Amino acid sequence: MINIIDLRYCRLGTSDVDAAVKFATETIGLQLKDRVDDAAYLRGDDRDHNICYFHGDPDDQTFGMEVRTLDELDAAESELQGLGLEVRRGTAEEAAERRVMDFINFKDMTGNSIDIVVRPHHSGNRCYLSRDAGITSFSHIGLNSSDARRDEKFYSEIFNFKTNDWIGYSALMSFDEVHHRFAMFPSKKPGIQHINFQVAEVDDIMRSNYFLSDRQVKIMAGPG
Repeated sequence: MINIIDLRYCRLGTSDVDAAVKFATETIGLQLKDRVDDAAYLRGDDRDHNICYFHGDPDDQTFGMEVRTLDELDAAESELQGLGLEVRRGTAEEAAERRVMDFINFKDMTGNSIDIVVRPHHSGNRCYLSRDAGITSFSHIGLNSSDARRDEKFYSEIFNFKTNDWIGYSALMSFDEVHHRFAMFPSKKPGIQHINFQVAEVDDIMRSNYFLSDRQVKIMAGPG
């Protein structure tokens, strides 16, 4: 079994990194942690980064999960290969881009691109949000699934994930005490369906609702 201890980041391709950073900072309220060439690193907590926007295909999306040791990373690589999945070891340059010591990448049965990483960088510095959005942490992601029941079984049998709830056929799963770290949503194509940043209280949700409405940002769902 592959024991995940943290959700680390989402890597998102974009045709306009500047516009993506502007939206993430001015509208969402994230801190721009660093900008390197065509990549921007943003965060809403004390991790090194939660989101990396890079210049590339918007369908190029990857999320990263952490294991504790290099031996566990090696074991994860062997276990996934034993299932017939194509697993790729990252290069030193790619690891530096992800700000981790080492990683592997694989695609699940839907085709979602997933990094398993070890020893991610840690800034040690307090996060300063670019607006008072009430964000406390990068909490979970929604993941596209072409077969939610199949993918739920995969993540619960191969990883230390347990299902805590469902929305229809969509499983809400976690590897720790948090209710869910990711949820699977029916889709015909792979990708990250949504990214969640936890806030301190319900009032923070409503304040952001008014903030977005005032700026004519289309709200796709909620408040809820």
